[in-house]
Amino acid sequence: IGPFAVPLTASRFNTENIVVHANDLNPCSYKYLDINKTKNKCQNLFTYNMDGREFIRHLVQPKKEQQNNNGNNDKETTPISNIDHVIMNLPATAPEFLDVFQEYPSSSKMPMIHVHCFGPKEYSTAEKEIIKRCEKALGRKILNPSVHVVRDIAPKKNMYCISFKLPVSKSKTETAAVNNDDKNNNAPSLSNNNNIDNEKEKQKCHSLDNTDENNNDEP
Repeated sequence: IGPFAVPLTASRFNTENIVVHANDLNPCSYKYLDINKTKNKCQNLFTYNMDGREFIRHLVQPKKEQQNNNGNNDKETTPISNIDHVIMNLPATAPEFLDVFQEYPSSSKMPMIHVHCFGPKEYSTAEKEIIKRCEKALGRKILNPSVHVVRDIAPKKNMYCISFKLPVSKSKTETAAVNNDDKNNNAPSLSNNNNIDNEKEKQKCHSLDNTDENNNDEP
């Protein structure tokens, strides 16, 4: 539990003073995330037990002092404005959660997004499907995306990760272009699976590690 958050902030690795906000909807996973945090002496690791979309809103929108049902203390603070990386590592449904970033405030420094997902073995086919799936959720075009294979999953399936800088707020023209592409090209839906794996990403940043395994509100 915490495959990105723990290595990034463990005391023996975190020489760059990296700050990570990590979320897991599963209460049991959240419990062991905190246990791993303690055992690995993680520095600057803030953990949450929230719905994935609410987690993003919680970080980027102003909050009032309150305590929610999950025990997360929300103090009156300004939104986090210097997020550098967002890691979404639930490959079955992570692309669909990109819709929450339609609400992300535009700025001169937009974060890098890293989305894990499944796709067919043939790379060029998988790349097109993954980009289209992410653009549909975002409601805007993605510029210069990078798609790479994370690992082999099954005879006809790989796990991939697509990385891209979050585009600024969409224009009406751009929205129309994305919607038109979606109507003319009905890409096959990707496989639904629950295997999660990853690779370490160590960069000097504020990072989000968002694992939302049991979200019943997903598309």
